[in-house]
Amino acid sequence: MTAYFLVNHQEYFATGFIVNNGTAYIDTGAGLDVAVTVKADSSADAKAELYRQVFTHPAAGSEPATLTESEHVQLTQKLDEGFTLTSTDGLESC
Repeated sequence: MTAYFLVNHQEYFATGFIVNNGTAYIDTGAGLDVAVTVKADSSADAKAELYRQVFTHPAAGSEPATLTESEHVQLTQKLDEGFTLTSTDGLESC
C-alpha cells in the first residue's frame, strides 16, 4: 500500500479545516506529522478518504467544529483547485 497526502502549491500539507468569522478554510501544516494521510491501493480511494479526514478534523479555534453543507461544498472546491494528491511512491529515505 502507498501513503497519500494532500499538498498545496506552497508545499504545505492539508491537516483539516477551520471556520473563522463565517468563512471556511483548509488548515495546513509544514510537516508530515500533522498532515492528513491514508494508506491505500489506489489514488481514487485515497482522495476520497483524505477529503473525509479534512472535513472531520477541525483546527483548534474553529467556530464551529462541524461544517455546514455550503462550507463542505466550498472546501471541496478549494481542495480540488488548490491541492494535489501526492504519494510516497518512489521516495527514498534520507
